[in-house]
Amino acid sequence: MDLVQAIAARRAQFLVQREAEGIQSLIQHSQAHIDEGTVRKNKDGTVTTVFTIGVQDKRLNDGRETIIPKFWNGKEVSHKEAVEFALQSGKTWPSGDSIEEAHAVDQYAHSFINKQEIK
Repeated sequence: MDLVQAIAARRAQFLVQREAEGIQSLIQHSQAHIDEGTVRKNKDGTVTTVFTIGVQDKRLNDGRETIIPKFWNGKEVSHKEAVEFALQSGKTWPSGDSIEEAHAVDQYAHSFINKQEIK
């Protein structure tokens, strides 16, 4: 592994550690839809338990790019509603110092979400 790869790997590890609580919030949000039977069955045979968007809102993580669910109570909601639901939840949602960082954290969370069992 060269120096650039080592730095990138260390940065990724730091992001995952820093955003662990927010990542857990996304995983729990998905699991709640599974447990409550409020998953969305898609035409292609897949199911949606969490659909995420990146937002910049001063009320979430001091305006940093924050990943929040856009899928609440078994349905996809508007961008504005998603922000309000995220705030009302009282949970910590993952964020990044850039869109790229936030996207990387989201992908990491989805690596676990995609392994959840649908009953």
